[in-house]
Amino acid sequence: MPEGFAKRHISDAENRLRLLLCIDALGLCTREELWPFVAKLELMEYMPMCLYLDELLRDGSLMEGQHAVQGVLFLTGGGREALELFERRMPRSDRDRILLAAPRYAAQLSEKRQIRTAYELADKGRYRLSCSVTEGEQPTLFLRLDTDSKRLCEAASRHFRHCAARLITRLYTLPPAAEPARPHLADNLEEALNTARPGDPALCLFGGQEAAGAVCLRTGQTKLFLSLLLGREQDARQWLASVEHAEGLAAELTALLRDL
Repeated sequence: MPEGFAKRHISDAENRLRLLLCIDALGLCTREELWPFVAKLELMEYMPMCLYLDELLRDGSLMEGQHAVQGVLFLTGGGREALELFERRMPRSDRDRILLAAPRYAAQLSEKRQIRTAYELADKGRYRLSCSVTEGEQPTLFLRLDTDSKRLCEAASRHFRHCAARLITRLYTLPPAAEPARPHLADNLEEALNTARPGDPALCLFGGQEAAGAVCLRTGQTKLFLSLLLGREQDARQWLASVEHAEGLAAELTALLRDL
């Protein structure tokens, strides 16, 4: 009788689910950043991981970011639905290992992305917080919170580092709008953020091809000033249109900042 026990056979479907869960738990990661996490947990070898990722990209469960988030892997709506429907098919021990190890590794990735928050001067009875994620010369994401709620501002200051990946994922994966927006042009990002109004977005062009769209969203007495770095002016215009047509987005983002 052979010593030990036979290793459990893991199906292709289960391995694909493992990768979806890893990417979802980490929030933002490239293939290169995903591999050390997968290897440490001994989930699979490198080549099979690459093959499964290619399959998930082909069937639409994953998409790969471009421009400011070049190579970053995102779950699509279809990928999230598959994970929610079939996640329980994985052994609980595997799910627990992934979910337990993900926060620490995600924090290490976040440090590389220079995630920062800072309080700003505000009018009496108001609170302002600026939050940014920077990987190059310009912020990939900039968010300014202007609110009458001290509790919301404090919660956002505590939670932004942990929810930044989800915010970027949500903003980069908005459903496309039928037509690009017609923003007014600003000389720099600060001007774009200061002049953006609900229904009147702004656009800032940088050297080279990069552009940042800036938009103001409102929910109750809270305003969110957002900018996202895109690779082309046309991409920024289309993103601004997507934000303008996304119903309830301000409330959704505010809830994410408040309730991690």
